[in-house]
Amino acid sequence: MTAGPAGTGLLSLAFLAHTQEPNVDMIGSLERVLYYCDAAGDCPENMPATSIQPGVAANVFAVVGNTAQAPLVETPSGLPDLAPSPASAAAANLTKRSCSSFSNPVIAHDFADPSSPILGDDNYLYVFATNSFGRNIQVARTLNSDYGKWELMDQDALPVLPPWAGRGRVWAPEVAKIDGQYVMYYTARNRQLRLQCTSMATSEDIAGPYNDTSSTPILCPSELGGAIDPYQIQDTDGQRYLFYKSDGNAVGMTPYIWVQPLTVDGLSFAGPPTRLFGPSANTWEGSVVEAPSVNLCDQETSYCLFYSANNAYGPQYAVGLAVASNITGPYVKSSTNPVLTSNRGNGINGPGGQSFVQANGEASIAVFHSWDSQVHQNDTYWFRPMCLAVLSTNATADSLSFPDPEFGVSSEYCSDSTS
Repeated sequence: MTAGPAGTGLLSLAFLAHTQEPNVDMIGSLERVLYYCDAAGDCPENMPATSIQPGVAANVFAVVGNTAQAPLVETPSGLPDLAPSPASAAAANLTKRSCSSFSNPVIAHDFADPSSPILGDDNYLYVFATNSFGRNIQVARTLNSDYGKWELMDQDALPVLPPWAGRGRVWAPEVAKIDGQYVMYYTARNRQLRLQCTSMATSEDIAGPYNDTSSTPILCPSELGGAIDPYQIQDTDGQRYLFYKSDGNAVGMTPYIWVQPLTVDGLSFAGPPTRLFGPSANTWEGSVVEAPSVNLCDQETSYCLFYSANNAYGPQYAVGLAVASNITGPYVKSSTNPVLTSNRGNGINGPGGQSFVQANGEASIAVFHSWDSQVHQNDTYWFRPMCLAVLSTNATADSLSFPDPEFGVSSEYCSDSTS
């Protein structure tokens, strides 16, 4: 078991050693010695008797055989721990829980349209965002178990744009690892058509630099106003899809959410697009729907398509939900919409641009942006920091909603893993 970043006191589960010998670990300035006991409470003979005390597990628990909870052991450092012996761990499934605290905004910096956090080979979660501060695509990361300590990286993930694209309007990236390389889907300005269009770039390194050698964007339906907000997902049968928005409202037309199948390598389309839905008349959506992001829900029997709607530059912007039994629809909008709205008392203003990282089919980490609540005048906001919320996906689809996120208030996220 290893500690989180120095001073956080957060635990990860990367080092659950299978040994009867004690292991020494450091958490800040505290030394903790881990002794491994089996489910019957039998502990190593060299463990001090005074350390065997009942305790309450903080950040970690274990279930042996999915039925009986393993005994808790207070280590000499005073930290509660629980650890099965090699024999019991090998003989049964071991469920381990890791918890992390966070306080919004988790990135107090202009970091709009955050991508789905993606895990790198270095055990860091990476998230990418719309252009700002001279970078075409921003990138930040955090240790996989620590959602409260995001580090904004000092690099441009997409330093060079293709010749057809103009700087300054590079939006809404989404990154997936496909066939050993990282593929970034993103939006950029087509200088010739003067429309926002979708392209892709690849990299061997998760943080970049990504390279886009295209002579034209992969997706730019000029008759629909262009295409923005790409979101890639792989279905349970292995088929990949790209969700996106036709940017009709930019040219005085109706915008729509679409889905289109991708080839196995994710680098081209494997079939025609399917139009899913547009804004519903005379509702909270106004005249805009955008930023689709899809998650399995209802115990992985339904598809929950979250989307942003209304004016992206004001407090009316909010997040809605539509549900389908098939990934390509038809999608039915939830009767509980909108599921995430402005709450000025909590510091949330115009939330949207949401994406997700799935956690063992039980809960999802949602990242989204919200206009800064501290620096504004007459509803004019200056930047969009990244916020985080935990969304249960075990509820029935029509009862799904975000918890009420707040600025400056500590929240907790826990995830389970089985080995």
